[in-house]
Amino acid sequence: MKRSVRVAFAGIAALSLFVAACGGSDDEAAEEVTEETTAEATEEAPAEETCTTPTPVKLQLQWFTQAQFAGYYAAVDQGFYNDQCLDVSIVEGGVDIVPQTELANGNVDFAISWVSKALASREAGANIVNIAQVFQRSGTLQVS
Repeated sequence: MKRSVRVAFAGIAALSLFVAACGGSDDEAAEEVTEETTAEATEEAPAEETCTTPTPVKLQLQWFTQAQFAGYYAAVDQGFYNDQCLDVSIVEGGVDIVPQTELANGNVDFAISWVSKALASREAGANIVNIAQVFQRSGTLQVS
């Protein structure tokens, strides 16, 4: 790289650092916005309804109980579902259990399944909807 180009980049970098260092603090503006937002949220928040009868919900796992489903069991144990007025029953999967089929047949309300299996069931005519994929990385591999 030519010396003049390197000098120009160095000058731009130094100028950028100088401008950033001279900028004012936005703490006061942030506090005002936070106070206004909190006041608005307090005024608009509806009164909490108390749950008298939790809605029963069945969740079908795609396999036997194991670590990958720990979050669902922890949510039951810690009362997260109860806080939303849901009585969640977790149904263990197995070798001969197809979660999408259980869901399509109305035996459960929700099912855990890989997206590829859910799409295949949907293409075969199952009336199911993929709400979300909760795993950060898919365990499936596509090869072409």
